[in-house]
Amino acid sequence: MRFGMDYGGTNIKAGIFTDAGEAVAFEHAPLAAFTDGDLLANLVGHARQLAEGHDLAAGGLAVKGLVDTGAGRVVEDIGE
Repeated sequence: MRFGMDYGGTNIKAGIFTDAGEAVAFEHAPLAAFTDGDLLANLVGHARQLAEGHDLAAGGLAVKGLVDTGAGRVVEDIGE
C-alpha cells in the first residue's frame, strides 16, 4: 500500500492506494480545514488517521511550490 497527499493552494487531497494504483481510501477537503493551529501537525494527524489500519510501504507529498528541504518549508509558489 502507498499513501499520497496533494497539498494544493485551496484543497488537500489524500489517499491510500494499492501497489497497482487502485484507490482504497480517498479524501478531499478545503485547505482552510487544516489551517487552524499548527498546519503541519494538522496534516500529519490527517495522514495518520487516513492510514490507520493500512500496512504502508511508501508515501509521498506533492506541494504547489519549490521546497527548501533544509528549512522544511515551501519557499516559492509556482503559480495559480
